[in-house]
Amino acid sequence: MKKMIIAMLAMTLFVSCDPNSMPPPFIVWGPVYIFVENEAGDNLLDPAFDGNILDDDITVEYDGETFAMEYEGNIKTDMFGLYNMGDHLEFGLFKSGYKPSRTFTINWSDGTSDDITFELYANKWGDNKEVVQKIWLNGELLSDDSLAVTIVK
Repeated sequence: MKKMIIAMLAMTLFVSCDPNSMPPPFIVWGPVYIFVENEAGDNLLDPAFDGNILDDDITVEYDGETFAMEYEGNIKTDMFGLYNMGDHLEFGLFKSGYKPSRTFTINWSDGTSDDITFELYANKWGDNKEVVQKIWLNGELLSDDSLAVTIVK
């Protein structure tokens, strides 16, 4: 009799967990936006600016891989890449998820590097939705509502 009650409870749990009756997950996607300026505030990605860094060897290291800067013509051929968008760089196309934070390193042609750490996750309860976006540059919190960072070179 005891086994029969356990079996009936187990069947009730399986029947009540119909995946079609559950709400869809709340997921957001986004790249990290990187703006690069000099001390005077000039955009170092502007081709009209004498002294831009467009021909420099700039790479990103993330999750054991190295990504070189690509230009708009090749954009989004892959989920991950470092793309020159004309006035800023974009890295990755990240899905909100389970990792509390993620870090990548930008290697500049002058031998320096910057570590960018960010969080991207989404919460949903009832009709309420919350997107959490935080970004740090070299360990300093820059924003708790965006995935954009400005780097001064």
